[in-house]
Formats: sequence, C-alpha cells, structure tokens
Amino acid sequence: MRSARHLFLTLVLISGLSVPVLAQPAAPAMQPPPAAPMGVNSVNFSPLGLLFGSYSVNFEHLMNSQHGLIAEGLFSQSSDKDSTTMSAGAAVGYRWHWSKTQDSGFLGAMLGYQTGTSVVKVVDGAGEKSFDVSVSAPSVTFNVGRRWAWSNGLNITLRFGVGRAVYSLSSTSTDPDVQDAINTVDDLMNALPVTLDGELSIGWIF
Repeated sequence: MRSARHLFLTLVLISGLSVPVLAQPAAPAMQPPPAAPMGVNSVNFSPLGLLFGSYSVNFEHLMNSQHGLIAEGLFSQSSDKDSTTMSAGAAVGYRWHWSKTQDSGFLGAMLGYQTGTSVVKVVDGAGEKSFDVSVSAPSVTFNVGRRWAWSNGLNITLRFGVGRAVYSLSSTSTDPDVQDAINTVDDLMNALPVTLDGELSIGWIF
C-alpha cells in the first residue's frame, strides 16, 4: 500500500514535470516614431543673385502634397560708366510635384510681367548726351525642376524653363536716331520672342 502510494506520487511528479511550458509571445519590436511631416509652405531666395545686385524671392503653398501654387518677385539694379539699369517683375505659377512631397521633382508653368528702364550715355561729335530706354514684357513659361528638402526644413530648389514674351520698348527721347534704334531692337526681340526662366535658390519649409 505504501509502495503503491509512493509509485502514484512519483507518476504525478513526472507528469507535472513533463507538461510543456507554453512559450510566451515575444514583445513587439519597438518601431521608431514616424517622421514629422514637412510643412506645406516654403520661402526661397536666390543667394547668387545678391552678387550681381539681383534680388529674387518666391513663396509656394503645397496642396494635397502635390499641387503647388507659387508667387515670385524680383528686383535688380546695376550701373557702369555708360549706363544705369533697373528692373522689377512679378510672376504667379503652378507646380506639379510628382513624388507627392516637398522633396521631389516637379513640372511647372509661370505667368509673369517684367519692366525695366536704362539710362544710356553716348559720346559723339556733339559731346555727351544721354537717353532712356524702357522695356516691358509679359510672359508665359514652362519649366522643369527639382527640390531637395531635409527634415529640418532646409531646401534647395533648381528649375529651368523656356517660354514666350511680348516685348515693348520705348523712350522719352525725341532724337530720331534713338527712336530708329529702339524700333529696330523692338522688331528684333519680337521676331524671336523667346524668354528663359530659371531658379537656383535656398529656402525654408514650414
């Protein structure tokens, strides 16, 4: 009887030890937090233009991560011993960002208007005289470009475009030679009404 009880306890003990231990599910791996989304607005300016007295700044608002509306303004001024030139312009446009993010290539179009005035000095047999030349040019251009953007908001944008402009030249001078020269240049520019569009800028996304 005693040996039977001992055998029973031994079998219970063996059975208990042989019950498999169910493996506990492994803790899920810690995933890094998702990167903060980039902002939808950007302001850019051209640092190289500062070397030549040209100031350009643009603002873009990105909708649905792909459709950008852009406004741009520019001003430049230069002079030498023979002339002084000042110009200003503005443009509005659209960009399609094909990667649906600020860090993307894009296709775009711009509608712009630029005006400028130059005062030119001429020395001839009658002495030194000066005359002014004014030009205005509404334009439409199409462009392709690339924006490199970083998570801290910094971005570099490059674009190149080509399009058509309608040039109009005039002068307040009554000198017939000046008027003939202006008419000749006006005809030449409108015979080849091609205009270029470009951007190499640095800016901030917010």
